[in-house]
Amino acid sequence: MNNINELEQIKNKYFSIIATLFDKDNRKKITDKLTTISNDKSRGEVNLENIISDLGNPDFDFYDLYKKGAKKLVYKGLIIEEKKRDKYNYYGEAIDQIGIEIIANLVKQISSSYQKNLINKLLFEEDFKNKNHIYLIVELLIFTMNNYFDSNYDTLFINDCGIIDYKINLLTKHGSLFQTVPVNDFIYGLFIDGLYTEKQFDKYLKKGSYQLFCEELDKIFNESNDMIAKNSIKKQLIVIGNMFYNKLFYLSYYGIINQELKNNLIKQFNLLFNKVLQAFEITFYQDDFLKIEEAMNNSIARLNESNKECLS
Repeated sequence: MNNINELEQIKNKYFSIIATLFDKDNRKKITDKLTTISNDKSRGEVNLENIISDLGNPDFDFYDLYKKGAKKLVYKGLIIEEKKRDKYNYYGEAIDQIGIEIIANLVKQISSSYQKNLINKLLFEEDFKNKNHIYLIVELLIFTMNNYFDSNYDTLFINDCGIIDYKINLLTKHGSLFQTVPVNDFIYGLFIDGLYTEKQFDKYLKKGSYQLFCEELDKIFNESNDMIAKNSIKKQLIVIGNMFYNKLFYLSYYGIINQELKNNLIKQFNLLFNKVLQAFEITFYQDDFLKIEEAMNNSIARLNESNKECLS
């Protein structure tokens, strides 16, 4: 009975807000799914995080698709990979749980008292005090996988566009369409398609990078040794730095962003990056920055080699 009452309270207080985080064209589908979730009387523990997490559940049978030849499938933010016959490996547990926690916190704050720039503040500017290391890394990842470079998510929310699955057009400096993308690759992947997130992450590094990154985060997520965690955190911060600077190079290479915007994004990233370093007393040495620079140079070489015809 308590679960039913709690579910009803969550439904009345939060469901309409959750729906508004999705594009208005998809809102009925989300509302219907929330209704289905709320009608499930067999649920175990009931809380907002579990409800939001269930929105990412797929509408298909995993094992049936595996039998049809699928090698990777997504369960919420979790990517499941068939290793051997009837044996599976999964990664993305940490990203899934923390990502859901961030969105749940966003819903609660909007419900409590929505104020101008609340969403931007919670996603990109919130104080890092008293947050665990994975939370900080995921928040940094949300920034690096942002495609809405104005970063004014509150404007999207107020204009009834949603921030989870709304898509925008990236234009070149000549005004031609380069690509249509979600506002944020990470948030989109959390609810819609985790393999898309993996694809975008790997695009700026190399195939398999996202899986290794997630697997390491999952280890940190379950690791109690602070020393090991610090060393692992530094490695993952280098990976995020590599991905971010490579992404900026690609975007400027194709004329999606100009130098002024590029400099501004670097400034914002460095501010968040340094907050994470300070929060866990991690020191970056010259060799660490050289690893990021080396990765970017490798990316430049690959791009120049494979896309010479795109130069203008």
